[in-house]
Amino acid sequence: LVRVPFQQPEEISLGNESIIPFLAGQTINWSVKA
Repeated sequence: LVRVPFQQPEEISLGNESIIPFLAGQTINWSVKA
């Protein structure tokens, strides 16, 4: 994990559908470094 703040998207489009992620629109302070 790395401490890099990013904003979670409000909505993710998948073809003809969309999903609303957990913590949509909020800033998350941690990210997985690949």
